[in-house]
Amino acid sequence: MLAILVAALVLTAGSLLLALLVWLGLRLAGRGRAAGAAGLGAPPGGYGDRLSALLERAVR
Repeated sequence: MLAILVAALVLTAGSLLLALLVWLGLRLAGRGRAAGAAGLGAPPGGYGDRLSALLERAVR
């Protein structure tokens, strides 16, 4: 019984951590229709724009 409870807690914590990482990735990326439509994107002029400008300079 205890093993089942521990396994359930571990799986729940893992799922929550994965969801948090996905949400954070969408927020930092600020890209894509899904992120923008859901309101998950970074605000204009924020971290995402500076990062993309830096990456564009690095590619040139």
